Amino acid sequence: MSRKFSFSYCLLQYRHNPWLKERMNIGVLVYAAEASFLRLAVRGWDGRITAAYPDINKAAFTEDLKQIARAVQRFSRENISNPNLLSGMNNLERYSSKANDAQQLAAMIAPGLDTSYTWAEGGVGICKGPEERLEQLYQRFVSPFDKEKPHVSRSDEQVWSEVNKLIIARKLADKIEADPKISTDLGEIKFQAGYQNGNFHAIQSLSFDLADEDRIGAKAGKWSGFAQAVKAATSRREVVTQFVIGPPTKQDLMPPYRSARTFLRNIVGSENVVEEQNSGDFVDRIEDDLRHHRVR
Repeated sequence: MSRKFSFSYCLLQYRHNPWLKERMNIGVLVYAAEASFLRLAVRGWDGRITAAYPDINKAAFTEDLKQIARAVQRFSRENISNPNLLSGMNNLERYSSKANDAQQLAAMIAPGLDTSYTWAEGGVGICKGPEERLEQLYQRFVSPFDKEKPHVSRSDEQVWSEVNKLIIARKLADKIEADPKISTDLGEIKFQAGYQNGNFHAIQSLSFDLADEDRIGAKAGKWSGFAQAVKAATSRREVVTQFVIGPPTKQDLMPPYRSARTFLRNIVGSENVVEEQNSGDFVDRIEDDLRHHRVR
């Protein structure tokens, strides 16, 4: 039978305005004497604090939490993990019969907290491991109030980066023109890169890691229009438009991504729309073009 430990916990709460009754959970302190465990899990800066209190002093708030966390760590090291006979262990014994030792210890650790911070009674129980229970309590009392972090979309530059790494590795960079501009009836259109091989190959990376189907369609439509304008332009050099495309992170957006891929291929030709995972094959083609100087 696996060993179980008795534990107690209390909550660290924040009051933005001491005159108001609203309190926000920002941390959980768990104490398990038999496991020599005392630890505080405290929220980082991300969360609903800023949304609820736009005027909060971020630097002061962050420093306050660091000081409280350091105080808990120091107290645990000196009195729980590696107790010193000259430390305040007599004070610990004084609280050993209390129903919620965690709250009593919290009062000893940081008795002079700013009025914006307070310890609130949590509860007691039995657990298999205090570390796991601390995480569970944190998820229960603190995390549910965090704002969902916005999805960070991959950029066109990130899609291009793998191609660019291969170009550099194969010593082709000096033959690649950066940010070429093509004159069209729509004005100058700037591409990611380009190279001359009889025709001029204008390359643009497109990340379709976007928020929704409409934005994927709009981006494909925009660049297909640019490609058609390039094709229709009369200039000294004929231009071949090529796209390196990256898929969305969200799997439910894969169907509109595939539709955008098909749409672009219908405009510039299947061989000129390269998916990101095929970057190696694409650079093989570039290298072959530059080596043999084929004229299209």
